[in-house]
Amino acid sequence: MGRREHRANGSGGPGPLLEIPMAPTLRPTKEEFEDPLRYIRALKTSGYHRYGIVKIVPPEGWLPPFAIDQKTFKFNTRVQSINELQRRHIIAAKSQAFMKKLDAFHMSRGQKPPKMPVLYGQKINVFKLYSAVVKRGGYEVVTEEKRWREVGCLVCAKHKQITNLSFLVRVAYERSLLDFEKYVEKCCEYLKLDTSHLDALTDACDAEDGATSDSGTAVKVELMESPTKRPRAGSQGGEETELAALDGLIGLTENGASEGAPTPVKREPKDEEEEKPKSGDLRVPKPDDDVDMGIDFIDHMLPKDARVSEEPVNLDEVYCELCGGGAHEDQIILCDKCDKGFHTFCLAPPLESIPAGEWCCPDCIFSATDGLAFTEGSDFTVEEFRKMDSQFQQEWFESKGKTPTPSWWEVEDEFWNIVENSDEPCEVFYGADLDSGRLGSGFPHSRHGHTGQYADSPWNLNNLPKLGGKYCSMLRHVTDNINGVIVPWLYMGMTFSSFCWHVEDHMFYSINYNHVGKPKVWYGVPSHSALKFEEVFRRYMPKQFELQPDLLFQLVTMLSPRILKASSVPVYRVVQEAGSFVITFPRAYHGGFNSGFNCAEAVNFAPADWFDFDQDSVDRYREYRRNPVLSHEALLCKVCETDDSPVTARSVQAHLKELILKEAAARQESHLQAKTCRRVACTSHNPGKGFGDDDAECAICKQYMHLSACTCRCTPNYFVCLECAERMCSCDASQRTLVYRRTLAELEDMYANLLSRVEGCDVARKMSEDFGKYGSETPRRARQAEAWCREAVALLKEGCAPKRAVEDQIDSASKFLWGGHAMDEVRDHVTELEAALEWGREVASCLSAKRRKLQLDFVRGLIGADPKPLDVDLSRLEKWVRDTEGLNETASKVLDSTEAKAFTFDEAQDLLKAANRSLIVMPLLEDLTTAVASAEAWCAEAQDFLLLGKTKGAKPPFSALASLSKRGQSKLPGWSIRERVLVQEAIEAVESLEREAEEVVLAKPTLKELDAVLSAGSSIPVSVPQLEEVRRRRQVAREWLREIEDGSARGVKDLRKLLHRGERIPVDLETHVVAMKFRIAVQEWTEKMEGALRARFTNIKTMEEVIEEGVGGVDGVDEDNELVVRARTRIRELTEWSARVGRLDTEKSPLDELRAAIAESSRVGGNAAHLQKAVARRSWEAKVDGLLEKNANWEDWDGYEVALAEGRRSGMDPVRMQALEFRQKCMITKALGLGRKYFFFPTRSWGPKKRRGVRSRKRNRSFLHTTLRVNRQSPAPSFYISPKVRESFADESVRRELVPLVQFDLKWTCWRSPTL
Repeated sequence: MGRREHRANGSGGPGPLLEIPMAPTLRPTKEEFEDPLRYIRALKTSGYHRYGIVKIVPPEGWLPPFAIDQKTFKFNTRVQSINELQRRHIIAAKSQAFMKKLDAFHMSRGQKPPKMPVLYGQKINVFKLYSAVVKRGGYEVVTEEKRWREVGCLVCAKHKQITNLSFLVRVAYERSLLDFEKYVEKCCEYLKLDTSHLDALTDACDAEDGATSDSGTAVKVELMESPTKRPRAGSQGGEETELAALDGLIGLTENGASEGAPTPVKREPKDEEEEKPKSGDLRVPKPDDDVDMGIDFIDHMLPKDARVSEEPVNLDEVYCELCGGGAHEDQIILCDKCDKGFHTFCLAPPLESIPAGEWCCPDCIFSATDGLAFTEGSDFTVEEFRKMDSQFQQEWFESKGKTPTPSWWEVEDEFWNIVENSDEPCEVFYGADLDSGRLGSGFPHSRHGHTGQYADSPWNLNNLPKLGGKYCSMLRHVTDNINGVIVPWLYMGMTFSSFCWHVEDHMFYSINYNHVGKPKVWYGVPSHSALKFEEVFRRYMPKQFELQPDLLFQLVTMLSPRILKASSVPVYRVVQEAGSFVITFPRAYHGGFNSGFNCAEAVNFAPADWFDFDQDSVDRYREYRRNPVLSHEALLCKVCETDDSPVTARSVQAHLKELILKEAAARQESHLQAKTCRRVACTSHNPGKGFGDDDAECAICKQYMHLSACTCRCTPNYFVCLECAERMCSCDASQRTLVYRRTLAELEDMYANLLSRVEGCDVARKMSEDFGKYGSETPRRARQAEAWCREAVALLKEGCAPKRAVEDQIDSASKFLWGGHAMDEVRDHVTELEAALEWGREVASCLSAKRRKLQLDFVRGLIGADPKPLDVDLSRLEKWVRDTEGLNETASKVLDSTEAKAFTFDEAQDLLKAANRSLIVMPLLEDLTTAVASAEAWCAEAQDFLLLGKTKGAKPPFSALASLSKRGQSKLPGWSIRERVLVQEAIEAVESLEREAEEVVLAKPTLKELDAVLSAGSSIPVSVPQLEEVRRRRQVAREWLREIEDGSARGVKDLRKLLHRGERIPVDLETHVVAMKFRIAVQEWTEKMEGALRARFTNIKTMEEVIEEGVGGVDGVDEDNELVVRARTRIRELTEWSARVGRLDTEKSPLDELRAAIAESSRVGGNAAHLQKAVARRSWEAKVDGLLEKNANWEDWDGYEVALAEGRRSGMDPVRMQALEFRQKCMITKALGLGRKYFFFPTRSWGPKKRRGVRSRKRNRSFLHTTLRVNRQSPAPSFYISPKVRESFADESVRRELVPLVQFDLKWTCWRSPTL
């Protein structure tokens, strides 16, 4: 499977400090590269999925052009604060603590909570603004040092280019935070930014209470239970909290609390004297003037009339904000901040119980942490982005005293240093999730007018998600172009820009291609360690997960691989250079960063084995109440119905079985025994046109419902999945309706059809093993169905059943109709009951008919039902039938050939009038009408027909002749007419010919027999259908004979096909078949002989066997055959050449003779590999001897290098190679001129000298470990030696010329300087 690289890092030279093993680097061959999904399946089979991530380097020469115009392509970016990626939970805690302090400050002044300002559409994070100003010394210092623009660039990175940014930010700070800063400095010094003060608030409050108690005043701070909240489990009304302590310290007491304060503080004095303030009491002055928060250029997120409501909530009207339902009121929890209600089971993830203490809803949590997510950045072209990154990288690393052009591992070290340890803000731009369908792809694609090899390549990320074939992608069945999943996303990266830990949507495979630029560094955690990874993440950030349980879906948080490695979570690294792919496996967490400017493109794909993870992803979406990208059930059903790949069938059969059993179990749950069950075309009441758009979303868990859903009469348009049906409302199950689009029987048939596509699968046995006797049904339901069937049979057997009873019986069957094949008997009886109701409707329709004509057989069927299905009066219909039957009997006598003489033509007309007045159509009415109307014209018609049959052209069918005879018999009974006799004779002739043609068809006739039958048919006046088969056989036989004669089939394969066709023709062609077999035998021998002559190396024995096979076993092949003559000549020439070669001595014979023998070998088919090897060896030895004969000269250094490389590669003479190496050693020793013994250890890579890179120490004052490099650029040879060598041994003149350039790497360990 191609070549792979799997190296550790950091051994023997400069490298990354982060000790993370490298994931495999795979280099597929060109053949493996042709089918990407087959290759990736082979990777998983080989166990590469255990790494979670791999790198794939395309074969040499596969390099698609970068299809983006770097000067005009413009994209938007997002701003990433790198120093906050891992410590986001700490910053979130600081931000929330700060907002509590700020809220308490404003409430103590009688003001509304502060409004979050927005500058030019970007929300300003007041915590970040306050932190930036305080860390720079406060408002006065920032103003004096004119650092407001620096602050503005930090908090409003998107608007760095605004000229008056410093003014806008300063005014925003003055009107939002300046009073708070002064207040904190003046009165509450310990309430500054450090969160340790927040943790000490309760202790400070207790200490303050103790001081006042000594002075005679007792202050008890307690939260009074709000009338808008329901009691919470485990909460206590007098519990002191940090927020209550903060309120007490700032002054939210009974006397000083504002009207809008949401949590009033209660003071309990001991007596009247203790009410008086003491000198030791803490008294905070309340400012008199309110601050005007209005500003022209700043928008506010809250409405003008926002205030804290003290109106009690009517619990009878409380409903869930997520699903909109008000049922299960005991499981509705109210937010402590906004008073909105939420079902505990609708939250993401669901709460198992009502939490103790304060609880905030997802909206309030989002508003509190929204400023910590990535914000929108500026727009760039590719060239602008590249230049900006180059400038940023140079300035950043120069400011750290490092090289301005770092390697990827130096960028890695700095990146994790910032993420883990740095408090210094570091903001970068990242052009992520750019829609290639709208902006353009980095690959050539037909969508944008490109054609050619790379536009159609399966590795083109625009084509990969929908590849077909044996190893196909399941996403090809999705009709929508989903951005980021089917339509690739572009990623424009710069230094430090990162993609945080995550798994793909639906745990898809993902593939990323780096088009241009510097490497992307990836980290991957395999799927088998995903749960452990999440556990470590939650353990490291418990508060953040408490606020945002779906944090890992947000893609905004990083966690150092060091932490994961310390927790025994396997992590692997991939360095993705330009021109390489990175593939992540399902459920493999991955993240990383960019070491500089680059442009990458990524998309998802889903081979059949991806279904092993899709159900897990759906369960994960359901747990966190997140909307999936597509419907799992719809995709699985469509794949099972339409995908004909046996690989897909084998991969998905277990998942379809699991889906059927799961759906059966869900429908059979007792609480789902709804009163009605209804089959629908789709579960959505407002279906769309896209894939899965006709599937409704569960109002509780947000998952698609493809197969079934549940609704209730109380909310007709409110659908939930069967797993959430128990929570949908408090109505009785009789009010609910189960809607389904497929029965379990249809799903079982789908499974059986799928098994039929699995190679070697016994469908019947497998179905029995998987579903048992009752299929997907339970024995209990089967017994219920049997009981229902007995009731239905009783109704049908007794007859005269009340209509209402039949309808009730059908309604009671609805709970069985969605079942499996075990319910087929119920369906059959339902069909019979529905037929009974239809019988009653038809009877009622007949009785209500006025001028409508009724068919006699139909009415007979209605009144002849035994037993009568429903209790209906049929006397009127019975009288109508008797009257019509009497008329019909008379008409039959009029039309009968024996009794027609008893009736006159007038009587026949009177009979026709009476029949037309009847409400029921007489069966012979049409015949009687035809007889009366056409009696006089029949003879003329018969004469015209017989004359028409003898003319050339298309003949009428036999049915026309039979119809003419029938009408003649019915209209003219007893009449002796010549034309009638002629018609009868023609009928007999046709019947005779039909029998003859059938006999010929049943046998295997000759062509002569076929011609005789067709000749007889030409004299018949009508066409005979049986002759068509005779005519077809003759035509097929003649066409086959023509193909043999024209010689269009030349190859053996074509001839065998032709022979096979001839043998299957139902005509006796034995002579021609035998001739064809002889022709095939000759052609097979000819092709075998030509193949032997075309072979590169001739095998004399094989060729003689082919000659013997042809001459002795194939008719028409003898010694004079051209191919036999050529083969004999080839054998003779090869024998002579082999003899000449045997006489040559590879060591002594002239090279010209050896080369001539090699050249002649290609003509005669000889194997001259040993001669070629001898010529190469002797040529190398001659070249080396020439170099050694000359004096040592630096101009020949490259010649030494080339000769040594060739010698090592081909295993040449070791003596000469040692001589060459000694010659090089002598040259180097002479150039050094030190005369001492050295050990040289070449380093692995080139870069700045590091402490670990080169080791230097003395051994007995005469040995030194160092690194030697040759300066290949200077006119004369010069070398780089370590500083310690220069200080100890090198003189001043040599030291000035030592420049570190190209590494000189020789495979020796030591040598002693010879005397030169």
